[in-house]
Amino acid sequence: MVNGREPWLAVLLSRLWPGLGQIYGGARVRGGAIAILFSGLILLALLGLLGSFGLPLWMGLVSLALLGIANLWSWFDAYWVTRQRNGPEFEAARRAKRILGWPYFGQPCFSGLDISTLVAMWRQRFGLPWL
Repeated sequence: MVNGREPWLAVLLSRLWPGLGQIYGGARVRGGAIAILFSGLILLALLGLLGSFGLPLWMGLVSLALLGIANLWSWFDAYWVTRQRNGPEFEAARRAKRILGWPYFGQPCFSGLDISTLVAMWRQRFGLPWL
């Protein structure tokens, strides 16, 4: 399936509100369900923390913990949903045009990258022999 969407933008949208990145990436039903569930968790956390409707405090605290986990999961999910829905030709073009991959969430540049690798990448990209 050819989608042509940037995974880093899907992550950014999911950081604004979980589910938006999935909707942008092409998984509208999945994104809508995540957005609704996230809204429900916020409501449950607020009601539990405020003690409204007889909800215990522990329910609000558990909801807060689940909100954090769901939020982080949504970022990774938005990235992978968008990548899976992109066509291989778009992914190849996307990889060819990036400089260091810094804006791409979850790329290999975050692990195993040392200063000599960075220098080599910059030298190759910009043709700087003095580095």
